[in-house]
Amino acid sequence: MGSGSVLRLVKSCFVTPSGETPRKRLWLSALDLVLASRGHTPLVHFYSAGDVAAAGDGFFSVARLKESLAKALVPFYPLAGRLGVDPDGRFEIDCNGEGALFVVAHSDRTFDDFSDHKPTPETRRLFCPPVQPSSVILAVQVTFLRCGGVVLGTATHHAAADGPSTFHFIRTWAGYCRDGEGAAVELPCHERGLLRARSPPVIHPDTIPTFCSRLPQHDPSGAVATQVFTFSEDQLRALKRQRVLRRERPRVAVRLRRPAAAPGGDHAHQLPGGHQAPPHAAAAGPLLRQRGRQRVRRRCGEGRRFGDAGLRGQPGEIRDGAARR
Repeated sequence: MGSGSVLRLVKSCFVTPSGETPRKRLWLSALDLVLASRGHTPLVHFYSAGDVAAAGDGFFSVARLKESLAKALVPFYPLAGRLGVDPDGRFEIDCNGEGALFVVAHSDRTFDDFSDHKPTPETRRLFCPPVQPSSVILAVQVTFLRCGGVVLGTATHHAAADGPSTFHFIRTWAGYCRDGEGAAVELPCHERGLLRARSPPVIHPDTIPTFCSRLPQHDPSGAVATQVFTFSEDQLRALKRQRVLRRERPRVAVRLRRPAAAPGGDHAHQLPGGHQAPPHAAAAGPLLRQRGRQRVRRRCGEGRRFGDAGLRGQPGEIRDGAARR
């Protein structure tokens, strides 16, 4: 996509909820606060001219999109609020009903220009609205392409909604746009206090099978052996070839430790037997979330030092043959 892309902004306004909504300050859980620093999460939906035609007459009309958005903001009223801070400086959402930012634009591009759907900074610049002021929770941009296609870009603050919650809202918005008042709406729950930490913490054993279904439910038996190996890259490849972490193994814990000079600290992963440590999630640009493993290399003898790993298991389960290769 060339740098000569022309984007013409047609209008910009705030869409407020179509009905009465609670006016309150929404407390954010610790999980919300952890994600608040990520700011607004961009999301771009492409619709070809064929998609637009199949959606029916008027589905992508600006008036219809705004009207249905106003309806969807009633059950999802925090998205019409503003990010603020309480007297202690803690982030919270001010559910003041000031509305979501709504932008309409036209582009000289066509749907085929984005057929690979690769997320790029240029894609975000064109189709995700700049959020001003930054306290706005939700911003939407509808861009009409030269070929008759439509691009819908959203920017939702991560303190208010994660990926599944954002798609819950978009499905609700689409339902109102398609069916009007007859839309089937699955109401959201905005009580963040459900995740408020207790003091002291309380463990409910009856919830473990539900929320930790992948963890073994039996009590560990026998002594636990701990041994630490240092792997070079060649040794790590040999370890993988030997399939040390077999599927029939009951459970293995792997700890990847970066050298002391490396940023990021230690990362521990609890793994079922036979699985390798999951790649470290990393953000590569504002639009692309990719999974990759951060490797810190240091020359040490032959090969390069990858890091340290600690394996825990039943006595006799840890094999150090690969480490001696």
